[in-house]
Amino acid sequence: MRTARDTRESLTSVLDEHGDMVWRIVLAHEHNPAVAEELYQEVCLALWRAGEKIQLAENPGAYIARIATNQAFSHIRREVAQPTTVQSPLADAASEDALLEDTLGRYQQQRQLLDAVRQLPLNWRLPITLTLEGFKPQEIAYVMGISANTVSLRLTRARRTLSQLLSNEAAPHRMKDQEPSQ
Repeated sequence: MRTARDTRESLTSVLDEHGDMVWRIVLAHEHNPAVAEELYQEVCLALWRAGEKIQLAENPGAYIARIATNQAFSHIRREVAQPTTVQSPLADAASEDALLEDTLGRYQQQRQLLDAVRQLPLNWRLPITLTLEGFKPQEIAYVMGISANTVSLRLTRARRTLSQLLSNEAAPHRMKDQEPSQ
């Protein structure tokens, strides 16, 4: 019989190894930081409930990603079903400006990628997120409950769309940096 201490140590071990991946899956589905934190806690609770099933899984990382994804989809269904209040765009802009001022370079690139990923349709968002986490199409197929061929097709479409989104985003920046020709 598992004790509370064993359960706590098991969850701590899972989060030490896979917590960053879980957080990125959460962020791919939720833009609001406060709500993302709540969703992360829901995922942690689901991981705690899964307990030994994670350790017995053939691929624990894929099993954890599946749990995180299912929680994110449940969260999205609840959000769609509930009327929400509109948050001021000025508040969002102020918080994002503060984040951008704190860090530059790589963080900014990651942010642009995450924003582009969020613009993808849901059925493309998860495969590309899991690919960025290092999962292979067969593992993603397991997580999503679809065929590996379907995953590959969605990845191809997602990559093409991401490339377009990121090149469109970079074009205005390049134009600002270039001096006017005379």
